[in-house]
Amino acid sequence: MKKKGYRVATPLEALNQAFAKGTTEASQAETAMAIADVECKKSTHLIDVYFSTETALQKKRIEEEQLGLDEQKAKNEKVMKRAAEYR
Repeated sequence: MKKKGYRVATPLEALNQAFAKGTTEASQAETAMAIADVECKKSTHLIDVYFSTETALQKKRIEEEQLGLDEQKAKNEKVMKRAAEYR
């Protein structure tokens, strides 16, 4: 973003700066900033990094909570079975 003339500290800051409050249509400046933001994210592979990091964190959390998830799944299946008996 800096190479394109924008000063933002984080990717989310670019998103917040890009949109004027209270408007429904993007200005030329907002559109230009949005394009620069997307180009920057593509060139740095930011979305790939975010996605792989988030995926790893979620898999770790699932692994840590697997017992509780299995217990809840069993409870849900039991409830669904009982509900099906009332049809």
